[in-house]
Amino acid sequence: MKLAGSSAFAVVLSMATLTTVISYALIFPALIKLRYSHGHVHRPYKVPGGLQGAWIVAGITTVWSVFCSIANMWPNDATVADYGVSRTEFELWVVGVLGTIFVRGCISYMLGAETRRDMVQVPLEGHEAEAEQTALASAD
Repeated sequence: MKLAGSSAFAVVLSMATLTTVISYALIFPALIKLRYSHGHVHRPYKVPGGLQGAWIVAGITTVWSVFCSIANMWPNDATVADYGVSRTEFELWVVGVLGTIFVRGCISYMLGAETRRDMVQVPLEGHEAEAEQTALASAD
């Protein structure tokens, strides 16, 4: 016997998990990118094993995040039946939630264009001279 609202809770919980795991699938590869583009910057913590360790950690976690995202977007029929909704209704929730997040993100990105143009460049450790030259060149 299902409690009132339990199907809605299960779908909302699934969507919350899905959006979190999708964000992880984008965050973990950023470790590799930052190791290459800003490897010289001091960090209070590092993944052990240097660049090879970072590749292993980011690779494993990214693969699992993508797998979990796919499994959460298209669960098996028994799981959807446990949610108390039809397959079509569940997929509409997935498309609706992800579509809304994507559209709102695009709109926010476009609205933030002026703010991004006015950003102040903060020099990274060891690159203060380059930042000063860039600031002088942009002032001309």
